[in-house]
Amino acid sequence: VGALMISVPALLGYLQEVCRARLPESELIRRKYHSVRQEDLQKVRLSRPEAMSEVKSFLIQLEAFLTRLCCTCEAAYRVLYWENPVVSSQFYGALLGTVCMLYLLPLCWVLTLLNSTLFLGNVEFFRVVSEYRASLQRRMNPKQEECTFESPLLLDAGGKGSLLDSTPAPTPTEDLTPGSVEEAEEAE
Repeated sequence: VGALMISVPALLGYLQEVCRARLPESELIRRKYHSVRQEDLQKVRLSRPEAMSEVKSFLIQLEAFLTRLCCTCEAAYRVLYWENPVVSSQFYGALLGTVCMLYLLPLCWVLTLLNSTLFLGNVEFFRVVSEYRASLQRRMNPKQEECTFESPLLLDAGGKGSLLDSTPAPTPTEDLTPGSVEEAEEAE
């Protein structure tokens, strides 16, 4: 069914192109009037290096466009001819789901799903939402951030700040067994 749904529009487009009527004389005259004439090109003054530069830049842009188009066509070919079964099954499943959705669901639900898909399928939308959520968390909990950013600094002889170590260093004579630590905490 999915292959039929893809091939029928392609066949109709091909038949439309083959059966296209030839243009009448008035249409040909109108197109000729709007096309660039040789006299118009002679009015533009470009030096040979400038013209070559323009042609080169046009050819580079054309090559980039055709490369992108070729890659897109190859990707579509791979999907349509099942070269990668996972991607093809996802495509045909999504196509079948879309057709069923359009046929079975009311229009308001279809528009709601389409709107949700457009927003939730967008990477930039997730980035904006995460930034907004982070700013809300900063506004709701400013005390936590202040505690994490405040730390005692000591200035050494060079004037550079170094973090103060607030944990006392154990001496070799101290007993650090779990029982003695608990006794010390109870004593405090």
